[in-house]
Amino acid sequence: MYAIVGASRMAPTAEQDVMEDVLKRLAESPGFINGTVAWSTNTQFGKFGRSMFLFETRAEAQAGLDRLLGEILNGSPMDLELPEVCEVVAHV
Repeated sequence: MYAIVGASRMAPTAEQDVMEDVLKRLAESPGFINGTVAWSTNTQFGKFGRSMFLFETRAEAQAGLDRLLGEILNGSPMDLELPEVCEVVAHV
């Protein structure tokens, strides 16, 4: 199992758009298992968070990341910082 891991930033008013569009579209990617996004509770300067999206294979995770950075986030209110594909070594 492999994961797309990254930090994210978005405007405080954009959460619904991100949840309904960006994450829904990523979930339609081949090999997608599940994903988690956690946002900071301090929204004074916007929302900051971390995300992890699990995929069955490394190739599917890389394709998901390429799609996320190219097609899905294009024009989105969410910025993904330091995204990378990581091997999952433990999962409960």
